[in-house]
Amino acid sequence: MQANNDFYTIVELAIRLRVSRDTIDRWVKVGLIAVVRLPSGHYRIPLAEVERLCAANIAPSGLKSGESNEASA
Repeated sequence: MQANNDFYTIVELAIRLRVSRDTIDRWVKVGLIAVVRLPSGHYRIPLAEVERLCAANIAPSGLKSGESNEASA
């Protein structure tokens, strides 16, 4: 799904954090998430930023950077 494992698209991050795309857009606009802006105008969120969000408990509890969204059996 991800072409580059060091960056997330807004949609990929929304899925990972289990929030809406609009929520990620709002977080970007208020400066809660640091992004890289591509020449096309699209954003990419660095993996380090995702890890920071998880560490700051902004992301749902139990979801760390290396874990999947699937339930463990």
